[in-house]
Amino acid sequence: MSAFCCKQSSILLARLAVNSRIAVTSNLGFQKFRFLVIPINFLSHERRLTSLADRSVEEKHSFAVTYLVDSCGLSQQNAVLASKKVHFETSDRADAVLSLLKKYGCESSHISRIIRKYPKVLVADPEENLRPKLEFFRSVGLSGRDLPEFLMSTTNLLAYGLENKIIPVYECFRNIVGYDAKPSALLKSCNWWVPGPVAQRQIVLNLQHMEELGAPRDMIMSSLNFYTTVYFQRSAVFAEKAKKLIDMGLEPTKINFVQGLAAITKMSVSTWQHKTEIYKRWGWSDEDIRMAFRKDPLCIRHSEEKIMTVMDFLVNKIGIGSSDVARNPIIVSFSLEKRTFPRSSVVRFLQMKGFVNKKLRMSSFLKLSEKLFLDKYVTKYQEQVPHLSDLYQGNLDIKELGVGFEDMNWKTYV
Repeated sequence: MSAFCCKQSSILLARLAVNSRIAVTSNLGFQKFRFLVIPINFLSHERRLTSLADRSVEEKHSFAVTYLVDSCGLSQQNAVLASKKVHFETSDRADAVLSLLKKYGCESSHISRIIRKYPKVLVADPEENLRPKLEFFRSVGLSGRDLPEFLMSTTNLLAYGLENKIIPVYECFRNIVGYDAKPSALLKSCNWWVPGPVAQRQIVLNLQHMEELGAPRDMIMSSLNFYTTVYFQRSAVFAEKAKKLIDMGLEPTKINFVQGLAAITKMSVSTWQHKTEIYKRWGWSDEDIRMAFRKDPLCIRHSEEKIMTVMDFLVNKIGIGSSDVARNPIIVSFSLEKRTFPRSSVVRFLQMKGFVNKKLRMSSFLKLSEKLFLDKYVTKYQEQVPHLSDLYQGNLDIKELGVGFEDMNWKTYV
């Protein structure tokens, strides 16, 4: 009787699963999903469809990667990254975009960099979207090699609307700084919104104040591009902060003066005090802090975690004197993971092997561009030290080579 009841119950459950939406749990080959019981054979069909869809996505992704490598000159790694930001199944539009860029003077090296920085340009309408912008850039004076160079450095500008963004901001800043300003400098300001009349007046007053302090016009224009919001402050506040920087020893004729303005513009007194206290934990005096700020004002903007992590590596792992770091604060700004540690590992190993002077200053190789560092410290010794590239890329730990940072005190060689 019990077995018969169980069998009947099972049949009933199966019927309910097919004909109703009642939540049921059983052991008859059904899986419960929220409030709907779905037969396993139906789920298998769904999984097959999902698998086919995933395969289709992979094929599209593979097509984009291949195109980015073969037609745009991107490396495999950069192509994979770019393919996550742009999707296309055929090359028709992308081919038209590349053809248009070439007509406006872009060569392979320009195109590669433009696509790497802004891959979505490949799916933009070449005639309705891109050509009008390129024509406008040319009309304001960007011609010849200037246009490709400008596009490489300001690729994100291609994402903005011409009528509602680029032209209004360009005209606004041209009226503010004067008609003799370089077109490229004005267009770079298009990363920002169109200031209202009051904001425009403040910008004019602040720019005039910088000129009165002796700042070169080229530097002012450059700072307007990179630190635009600094000039959006009320003129009285701007003048007060400028005086504070001068009292600290910063010179208005140098770009770090504007960096100093940027550093303290959005920083409260309490935040400033907190950041200085962090450095004081490492033995910095008030004079060390002022000296570091004069050399690299942005050092005060780092998070507590970054400051503590970098200082721990430099002081405790390598053995650099804390006050020596204050004399070269730029090394605090570098990425520990991507720059300081891998470069230090390579140079440390080369020193132990006698290829590099042991009195080499740390700041000398940390400040080098990526290309110069590779040429001078990796490629140059690749034959003598085949695994040097693996060490630099993080595929090999320096301790595996039998040396460590503690083997040499770099204290006096910052």
